[in-house]
Amino acid sequence: MSFREDVAKFALQVSQRKELCRLNEEATKQALIVPFLQVLGYDIWNPKELLPEYKAGWASKEKIDYALCIDDKLSIFIEAKAYGERLANYDAQLAKYFNATPELKIAVITDGVTYKFFTDSDQLNIMDKDPLFEFNIEELMPQDYEVLDRLRKSTFDVDSVIVEAENAVYLNGFMKKIRQYFNNPNEDFVKFIAADIYPGRLTSRALERLQPLVKQAIEKTFVAMVSQSLSQSSPEKEEDYPAENESSSSSSDDINAIETTEQELEAYHQIVKILNKEVGEDHGVNYKDTKSYFSIQIGRPSNWFCRLHFNSQRRIYTAFKVSAEKARELLGENIEVEEYNSSSTDGCLVTYHGVSDLITLTPLILESYRNA
Repeated sequence: MSFREDVAKFALQVSQRKELCRLNEEATKQALIVPFLQVLGYDIWNPKELLPEYKAGWASKEKIDYALCIDDKLSIFIEAKAYGERLANYDAQLAKYFNATPELKIAVITDGVTYKFFTDSDQLNIMDKDPLFEFNIEELMPQDYEVLDRLRKSTFDVDSVIVEAENAVYLNGFMKKIRQYFNNPNEDFVKFIAADIYPGRLTSRALERLQPLVKQAIEKTFVAMVSQSLSQSSPEKEEDYPAENESSSSSSDDINAIETTEQELEAYHQIVKILNKEVGEDHGVNYKDTKSYFSIQIGRPSNWFCRLHFNSQRRIYTAFKVSAEKARELLGENIEVEEYNSSSTDGCLVTYHGVSDLITLTPLILESYRNA
């Protein structure tokens, strides 16, 4: 299992455990925080590596919940609070520990779900007022995984952690700004786009006229790019898939070519959450990734009930063991659905736009699960 799979699996456990830890700091440490350190590769049983109740520098009366030592070097402070506590109330407490330990560069405060990382980028040996980086383990973005990868024991390097964290912050900021331009391009952006195209002076009246055209151009360009991507990578026909009983004879090269993506795992865990709620946690679901599709199944691969075809970030195809007619009956006529014929069953292929849309497909997921 890859590191991302380990993190995604643990994130699901956090979702199941967190309410049992609410306002209980010891339970939060035991069930949420320490196991996460283990996922990152740290030996949680080694008191030379994970030091509980560490005396922070010259503030000998003050103790941080955990200190992480990597290669016998003090590397990370971790202040733990109970799930449900407001972390911002304790930033000053963490700063006191950080400022008392000049050799330290990274300090973390967490409730087991939200993690806030601080450093001293503004003034040497003085913890910044604002966190360098923050993430919610239940809502990880692709750039968050890059930071987490640098925090692993096997790859830890303080400088690269800080660089990756800064990059994640910049990337989030860029994405937010681009979304703003897409939704409501401002005057400067309209000027930038129109400067070499509009023949006249870009007066206030001209900009007012051009603003909706620029917005329309952005939307049309984006749609055209997505359509082109889809036309180049439409879902494979069933006859192109390896037979299910042939999977054991696949070459090692084929297996190594399979890349399980974060989006596939996110969809898998979303479907598991739906089944946990509607069926119960003894549903017996697992998954198998192939070069052609990501199969979600009950036990054996032949007992699949969802096959994910993630061909782009904006458009997703998923096969279900439910007829197209039944799918329309369950979800209405507004869904994009077509027939799907496989060697083992007739079903349907549904098109949607993102993993978050899976919750709207709950009736279809449950019907397909029952048909597997």
